[in-house]
Amino acid sequence: MRSNLDTLLQVTADAKSLALIGSGKNAGKTSVLNALIYAYRDVDRSLVLTSAGFDGEDKDRLSGKVKPRVYLFPGMYAVTSQAFLRRATVDPEVIECFSHDTLFGPPVLIRAKHAGFIELSGPVSLADLIDINAYIRHELAKPLFIVDGALGRKGNAAFSYADSVILSVSAENDHPSQLVRRIERQFAWLSIPLVSGEDDPADTILLDGAVTDGDVATLLSSHLKKDMTLLLSDRANCFIGETMRRELAKRRIALRAKRGATLVALVFNPKREDNAIASSTPYMQALSQFTDVPILKLDVTPSIGRAL
Repeated sequence: MRSNLDTLLQVTADAKSLALIGSGKNAGKTSVLNALIYAYRDVDRSLVLTSAGFDGEDKDRLSGKVKPRVYLFPGMYAVTSQAFLRRATVDPEVIECFSHDTLFGPPVLIRAKHAGFIELSGPVSLADLIDINAYIRHELAKPLFIVDGALGRKGNAAFSYADSVILSVSAENDHPSQLVRRIERQFAWLSIPLVSGEDDPADTILLDGAVTDGDVATLLSSHLKKDMTLLLSDRANCFIGETMRRELAKRRIALRAKRGATLVALVFNPKREDNAIASSTPYMQALSQFTDVPILKLDVTPSIGRAL
């Protein structure tokens, strides 16, 4: 148990902002968030939490399934809707009120005076998230801003706010090889090689914003030639599928990015869709062949309930 907490502290030690993303719904992102909260309970950093969706409720609003609640220790911070403060048990001290919006109203930055539970609903737009992150970096000492990402919102891993990423994947009903194939696309964009501003390749086409298969197909029909480079402004802007990637490779067209968050850990959730627990060994072995980042198993990463 302790080794997992040590690993979480180690891989996030240099991070200033961290995105928690998942391979699908119920991949274990909030459980990883709670493990990070527990790991940082005695560390001299300003831990600030928020969510790109809605977290910390007893049950999922759509499925009705029980969800892990979010537990803060004294001195930790959260950005959430002001409307949720009356249900928080942390005796929240309001530090700042923002003019942005969450799914449930204006967000506030609070500091927990006591240990307890809180519900999280953060900024709805990436621009607002970036703005609040800038405030946190300026006002708080040694901050680590953690965003529990929403399903399908890859933009929440953009380098403009997140320098590090932890990816949670679940067994669902897949065999190990199927699991690897299912997450290949996420690994592909997280591993796009970076280039520095001083080392922009020759014969380069720079694209800002999201880049899709359709965008690349248009370029292939006109501008892109062999031995050229397609340069993205951010890894998280890549929405290019595997078939198109193979086409680029066949034409010797390199895919690079100017910046991008770094994958620092992978967390495997062995719980299947039918609530059975998969044998973790073959999945962990398959994942270890796919990446060299640390891999943690969720059922030995303590949830906050077990940690207490």
